[in-house]
Amino acid sequence: MSLTATVESLLSAHLAPQAKCAVAFSGGGDSLALLHAAIAARGTERVLALHFNHGLREASNAEADWVSDTCARIGVTCLVGTWQPPAIRNNIQSQARRARYAFLLGQMKLAGIQHLLLGHTRDDVAETLLERLGRGSGVRGLAVLPAETQVGGYTFLRPLRAQSRDALRQWLKARGYSWLEDPSNANRAFKRVRLRELMQQNADVLNAEALASTVDALIDADNLLNTQAHNWIASHAREVIPGVFVCGHTLEQLPDEHLLRVFSGLSQRLSPMADIPRGSKVLQALKNMRTRHHVRLGALDVWHTAVGFVLASTAYGHADFFTIKNAGKSLHTNQIQFGRDLPAKLRQSIFKRSFFPLTIRNHMPFWCDDEGRIAAAFAGEGLTLPGQTTQLLAEWSPDPVHFLALQSVRD
Repeated sequence: MSLTATVESLLSAHLAPQAKCAVAFSGGGDSLALLHAAIAARGTERVLALHFNHGLREASNAEADWVSDTCARIGVTCLVGTWQPPAIRNNIQSQARRARYAFLLGQMKLAGIQHLLLGHTRDDVAETLLERLGRGSGVRGLAVLPAETQVGGYTFLRPLRAQSRDALRQWLKARGYSWLEDPSNANRAFKRVRLRELMQQNADVLNAEALASTVDALIDADNLLNTQAHNWIASHAREVIPGVFVCGHTLEQLPDEHLLRVFSGLSQRLSPMADIPRGSKVLQALKNMRTRHHVRLGALDVWHTAVGFVLASTAYGHADFFTIKNAGKSLHTNQIQFGRDLPAKLRQSIFKRSFFPLTIRNHMPFWCDDEGRIAAAFAGEGLTLPGQTTQLLAEWSPDPVHFLALQSVRD
């Protein structure tokens, strides 16, 4: 099947005849071939090119100009996003990737487009597999670059996944098209470049087509495990208030591969665009929670409470926390600091008491609305504080943030 027919077949299976699609267009050979094939399949009016200028190389601006000029000659609309890298470049590649996805999805939302085409090839699949093998990844990490991925409610498609990089270059040359070459592709300081050289020198044992077939089998296994994790979440995880899930203690009894998928599934529901930490980091952190009751993993806060695990997005906008300054059998009000957004009615109600009994117990998060009602994540009930006696339940530990659950006690 020709390149254009391959892309047209995939688009027809996913898009309505008049629906638009977007193409992530870097200007490189793979994405240029994809852009031309998409235009041939859908026409220029139903294709939107999206280019993100990371600003990480001296040539980035010139490359963005080349992309814009190329799209203008072809007659396709091109939108260019420009990023200003932060002064402190900790994990800069991860920051740039998040910024790129935010731009892509933001433009797709504005244009009313649901599908994004990515130019990953069979060689990318094979190289990514080898890279993950070298890191000791499990099934979840080895099921790389599937033909279809759901991200934040949008569908990412990889029509070139079965195509070789060399074949795409030949396709472009036969039509007289030129493309940009990323200088980092020749820089042996990058592991991906060294792996590419290794495959070229040992093509008889590291064949890209065979490695990609192995990935296909791993994707099938990963999908099966993901289905099992989805069923576990449906049966054992309860969203007590928007953005907060409570799971039973059986979470820590799951096999490692199953546990990672449950965590990944909940993370995607709470923070669809957030990076998920590596599996080994997640597993170690969750195992450590037998002695430490709170941990932050990527964009999730996780607590180990008396009723099981509580997971919430770190970006949850309505969380108000008490911070305990010291431990003891009782806490005076001047030893408690309130979240700045804590409703005045609730603050005044608490300050009417000079001190509170303290029961040592697992950490419990709570959330409070503007009317002073407490939504206790572990109980899933709304508690109205004014007019009631409130007992504070907490546990002291050296963590930066400590949480108090509020339990209503009738006079």
